[in-house]
Amino acid sequence: MAFLLLISLSACGGSKAHGPAALANLKPVVHLPSDQAAHSTAANEWWYLVGHLRSGTRTFGYEVTIFKFLHIRPPGLSVPITVYRTDAAITDETHRRFRHSVVYSFPGDARLSARTLAVRVA
Repeated sequence: MAFLLLISLSACGGSKAHGPAALANLKPVVHLPSDQAAHSTAANEWWYLVGHLRSGTRTFGYEVTIFKFLHIRPPGLSVPITVYRTDAAITDETHRRFRHSVVYSFPGDARLSARTLAVRVA
């Protein structure tokens, strides 16, 4: 096991420069807010929101995920289409209940920003 870890770590050390000078020349890997926005040419993308809510003594967990599938060919269709899938789930932690919903939409029902995280699907 230690041998595999050593090989993995040595494979990651491809750069010869080390220290603050090497870090100063690195370009950011992530560019916010545009990287969290929609990318018109990306075949598949998704955005999600997860959290907890409290109402008195009851607690709930929630999750909403929006998926974009660009130019897919469902069985029986001869032309590619773009589809959005929205999954919404809520868990009533106090009463141990779970609810889940899936809705499919098409581009005319979606509003996506290419500059910021602004995604709306009807």
